[in-house]
Amino acid sequence: MQADGIPPKLLNLITAYYRSTRSRVCVYGEVSEPLEIRSGVRQGCVLSPTLSNYSIDWITTNALRAFPGITLGHKFSVKDLDYADDIAILGETFTDFQFAINELQRIASQIDMKVNASKTKILTAGFAPPDKTPIVLNGDILEEVTFHLASYLYLNIKRSAAYLTATEISSYFQHLKATLAVDGKHIPPNNIFNF
Repeated sequence: MQADGIPPKLLNLITAYYRSTRSRVCVYGEVSEPLEIRSGVRQGCVLSPTLSNYSIDWITTNALRAFPGITLGHKFSVKDLDYADDIAILGETFTDFQFAINELQRIASQIDMKVNASKTKILTAGFAPPDKTPIVLNGDILEEVTFHLASYLYLNIKRSAAYLTATEISSYFQHLKATLAVDGKHIPPNNIFNF
């Protein structure tokens, strides 16, 4: 965080706040002795989402620097979509995905985190890339899953295929932009919604 310009005084405050964190476990009405918490963020702490999001963003930014991702609207590159601790990597070849998984694991390990192979899945979006090979993480072959929803409604747009093309994603962003404008919310210029 210091390398990103976070002042040392603030880092010292956060470190002090998290130092000597203890917790107890209650099972069937019995409360355990205090346990020292040495990793993770405090449950219910107002800093926890910020610290967690910062960590995930730091990992993905550094791991996916050389990853091509996909291009939307001929000018905007998207490499990943993140929500809390869930990351969706967007790419076009299995070679790219293997590179991304390796880099995510390598960078995450620098801050004592790891990618969980049992929770990591590969989803191909309606096509099989020409270089289809198993994606491996820590010696485990990642499970490939399929999307079976035949028809669904997303952002008030009916979909009938099991995948989204870059053009459709761009269309959804335009629809979202219009929906937000109707609700009186404004989207600043020069952002991902402008294709």
